[in-house]
Amino acid sequence: MSADWNPHDPRLLVSSGKDGRTILWDLFDMKACDELPPDEPEPTANVGGGMFGGVGRSQQKRYSVK
Repeated sequence: MSADWNPHDPRLLVSSGKDGRTILWDLFDMKACDELPPDEPEPTANVGGGMFGGVGRSQQKRYSVK
């Protein structure tokens, strides 16, 4: 769905896919070097809303990495 270069390291690219995966790629070694979990846990009611201000799990997919 989206990909973007690391502005400080030209060998690194981050991508997000329709499957909800967000992967950091090392293009010099031609392999994935890290991956974020596909979604964040449900925010707790009294914790201030989590990363996306209280949006539930069904809307946690990453469609853009910019």
